[in-house]
Parts: sequence; structure tokens; C-alpha cells
Amino acid sequence: MRLLKKQKQAGQSTIEFLLVLILCISMLSLTTSIGLNYVIGYVVHYKTYQAAREYSLFDNRGDNPIIIFDQAFNQARSVFDQESLRTIGAKDGELNVNHPGLVAYEFVGLYYIYQGVISGTGLIGGQSLDLVSEAFLGKEPVRADCRCRIYETMLGTCSPNLIAEATLYDNGC
Repeated sequence: MRLLKKQKQAGQSTIEFLLVLILCISMLSLTTSIGLNYVIGYVVHYKTYQAAREYSLFDNRGDNPIIIFDQAFNQARSVFDQESLRTIGAKDGELNVNHPGLVAYEFVGLYYIYQGVISGTGLIGGQSLDLVSEAFLGKEPVRADCRCRIYETMLGTCSPNLIAEATLYDNGC
């Protein structure tokens, strides 16, 4: 019977170590990238929520609701743009609005669409994704609408030059 010669296995542990090290670094990189995406998502959502609150409550006591909605969106955009999101990695974003009357009331508010990447290394994923942050808080009725509703209830017409006094039930307007 032949004796089996023991083959040299020098360097096997080094190769195994390198393979496991590469695997661990890849997993750590993927986990870090996903964690950063969560952080960016939270910051983007908070800023979208701040802007939606500004949009929801804005009123300049004007008579034209369409102009007020546009001014409210401009005010919300200025609140949103106070700090740049590029510093935390949210790139190529766009703030959009759903005005009352154009969509169902449940979807009135703001939403922000931005680009996100699953993995910064490009080995796993690597392509950019469209991510959306929504803050559909609605829009409070503007004073012109409330005044018009009250005039129509009391006198049957919505004339801004009408002077009348009456005590009405407070319906929240």
C-alpha cells in the first residue's frame, strides 16, 4: 500500500482570513449604507412635514384661494429650503404639492421625490432609486372661503362688500 504524502497547506489560513475579511467588510458597508438611507429618509420626511405644516396653516387674508394656495406653497418651499439636503446625501430632489380641489382631500399636502442609492460601493445594488416622502396634512380653509360660506348661509350671497351682523354657530371656520 502506498503511503499518502501530506500535501503542503501553507497559506490556507491566510486565504480563508482574506475571504472572510472581504465578506465582513462588504456586509459592514451594506449595513452602513442602509443605515445612512434610513437617516436621510428621516431627515427628508421631517423637512417635508415642516413644509406641509407651513402649507396647511398659511393664510394671507386674501380673497382668491388659488393665489393663496400658490403663496402657501412658496412659503412652504422657503421653509423646506432653509437647510440644504445635499449635505446629508439626498440628491436631485423635487418638492411637489397637491392643492385642494385637484385631488381627494386625503391627499392634499406636500411630497418630496429624491434619489437614493442602496449601496455606495456599486457591488450590491448601486443604482439610484426614486424615493418619496409624503406629508398629506390637508389645508385649512382660507378666510375668504369661511367668509363666503357664512355670507351664503346668512344672506344667500357671497358678496365681500356686504355688511351684516348675526350670531352663528361656530363650525370651525
